[in-house]
Amino acid sequence: MFPGGANVKALADRAIEEGLITAKEEVDKSKKKPKKVVYALITERGIQRVMDADSPKAALEALLPAVQALGKPSDQPEPEAFRIALASATETCVAAIRQAFSQLEGEVLKALGPAPTFAVDARPLLNSLQRALECVRVSAPPTGPSAAAPRPDQAAASASALEEAIVTFVRGWAKAKAVGCTFDILWDHLRGQNSELTIGAFQDALRKLHQAGRIRLSGWPRMLDDLPQPHLALFVSSKVMYYAQPACSNG
Repeated sequence: MFPGGANVKALADRAIEEGLITAKEEVDKSKKKPKKVVYALITERGIQRVMDADSPKAALEALLPAVQALGKPSDQPEPEAFRIALASATETCVAAIRQAFSQLEGEVLKALGPAPTFAVDARPLLNSLQRALECVRVSAPPTGPSAAAPRPDQAAASASALEEAIVTFVRGWAKAKAVGCTFDILWDHLRGQNSELTIGAFQDALRKLHQAGRIRLSGWPRMLDDLPQPHLALFVSSKVMYYAQPACSNG
């Protein structure tokens, strides 16, 4: 808001005395050593001063007498003089509007800029959004004239077949590889058998089998950035699950 140099404090003090801004002191903890920083908050009077400075009101008021004179038949302005005045006022008005918009755009971009001290991990939100979209796709009513909703027995049979396919593949993978199967490998296998399988149905089946003790889900041991397909991950008790293993045997 204020330029650098020896007069900056005097300008700031004058703005405070005139009620254009108020000073607010905060502690900047973004660096290793906290530092007190004084911020300037613009007041309503300061906002009005900015609006008056950037307003094309003066140019429009200068144009008003020439426009009013058009209605007087005995004292009309010369066309060329009127054209020059109109062009000058238009140019001044446009320049003021552009300047005001440029300042507004800069302040908005500054306000929307990323915070330098921390970053938000959006993966859980993206995962939840993906699940919601899949649920919407699954539950959306058919639009075709011949489309019909599946019967409850058909839906149950389809879910049961998916669960059996998961258990069979997980057991076979663990027997051959001696480790659990990651969700992306399991997903690619199931999609190869059923191209209409959705992520929502896939994750619901994993949860159901885990709760029933037919398979065992385990967490991702590395960084979340290393997940092959993050949208397939499950969140169970605030833990990112990405491995499916056979259920523990009791004997």
